[in-house]
Amino acid sequence: MLNAPNIKCYSSEKISKWKGSATNTLHDSKMQVAVEMWRYNPCKLSNGSVVDELSLALALREDADERVEEAVEEMLGVVRASGVRCVISHHKATGGSANWGKTAKTLELIQKINAEGYDVFTDQYPYTASATGLSTNIPDDMFTLGTDKLIATLSSAQGRNELRPLILGALTSKERFKYTMIGSSPAHPEYNGRMLNDIADELNIDPYELQCDILRDDKLLTGGIYHTMSEDDLKRVMQYRRTMVGTDGMWYPGCGGCHPRSIGTFPRVLGRYVRQKQYITLPEAIRRMTSLPAQVYGLKGKGLIVKGYDADMVLFDADKIIDRADYGAFRTRCEGLNYVIVGGKTTAENAVFTGAKAGRIIRRP
Repeated sequence: MLNAPNIKCYSSEKISKWKGSATNTLHDSKMQVAVEMWRYNPCKLSNGSVVDELSLALALREDADERVEEAVEEMLGVVRASGVRCVISHHKATGGSANWGKTAKTLELIQKINAEGYDVFTDQYPYTASATGLSTNIPDDMFTLGTDKLIATLSSAQGRNELRPLILGALTSKERFKYTMIGSSPAHPEYNGRMLNDIADELNIDPYELQCDILRDDKLLTGGIYHTMSEDDLKRVMQYRRTMVGTDGMWYPGCGGCHPRSIGTFPRVLGRYVRQKQYITLPEAIRRMTSLPAQVYGLKGKGLIVKGYDADMVLFDADKIIDRADYGAFRTRCEGLNYVIVGGKTTAENAVFTGAKAGRIIRRP
């Protein structure tokens, strides 16, 4: 909290904690004070009951990803000021259970601005876990050291001790990594698809130390999976008519990507969320994958089967289509996909690439 230096600030996670110590000060009408309610005990970051500047910075860093509604409001403010079309990508409430349910409010904000005549859309991948490098747990400033020095820091006890408060903040190792799964580890493939805390328990090691070991051995190239979203939020966003389907993934032979969305996104929507769970209808799902993105991004000649449009089509069995990729085997191909046709040429048959390279780069005018 940014108070004037002459204002005393009392912080606690419970009102009862500060009542006793602050009573005399609060009863002094000549003194101005501030009271903060933290989501965790500030004593974890204090020295002699005083929170220093570094600890305060860490506290703010921990809070930053909880400002889901504020982030959407900020973007919508840009839309109102400029009038531009906007896509919120990817629309989700991540960061753990503290954020779950917040898509109800964010979608309400988006519906309101669209009712005012603006043009705001969202996109989504159909998973409750995200993916990025495990090294993103390390503060950005540390990367200015360069890869070799950063690996050396992870290799020394002193370096790890210095990094520990920057990575854990006010949390314990177990708390910090409770949502973290190892997606792809070049040095430890046996860890792929397993929760970091479970591996640490098995090895009888502190999860923070295990993370440092893996990053060191992988030379910072470890892929991480983060199970920080809820199915209810996924369903709510998916059922919003202005939500497009997107992968946020990539895969090719030798690629280090580790999330099943790279291969499973579209068959997962069609099989799991259309046929099995019936979150949306089949025609609506196809619209979200084809004509809606073409409309939003101005892709002429795309998204519809119309005379004069590009012959880009996917032929699948609606009764059989399903994703088979998961977090432990993210390269597993789907079932029920018959043909992919690009520009009139068959580029995939039964989910296997034919070798035909019929695609082209689409550039804006």
